[in-house]
Amino acid sequence: MNFSTLKTYLTWAKAHAPEGPFAFIFAQDDIELTHTVAHRIKLGFRQTVVLADIPIARPEDLPAEVAIISRPAKSSSDMSQEMNAVITALPQRWIYCGYNCEYL
Repeated sequence: MNFSTLKTYLTWAKAHAPEGPFAFIFAQDDIELTHTVAHRIKLGFRQTVVLADIPIARPEDLPAEVAIISRPAKSSSDMSQEMNAVITALPQRWIYCGYNCEYL
């Protein structure tokens, strides 16, 4: 699933996203992106969302249910605002946020 904006994704997620924990991955590039996402899925995250700083080609082996949102590079304060919007839109959900190449 690809979304043009975080707002568009959150509108969709309120009605369609599965119950359970969410993983939001801030991707500054596509290095280790597929493995990072696969690791989150293996850990049991029901929804994984990639917020890409650059337009990235969707890796062929990335599961279809992974949401990708391409957007301009953000500062850390912008990313905090994005996560605050996520928390507001998806109350009472366990939410993880991190970067590609980070493993729990």
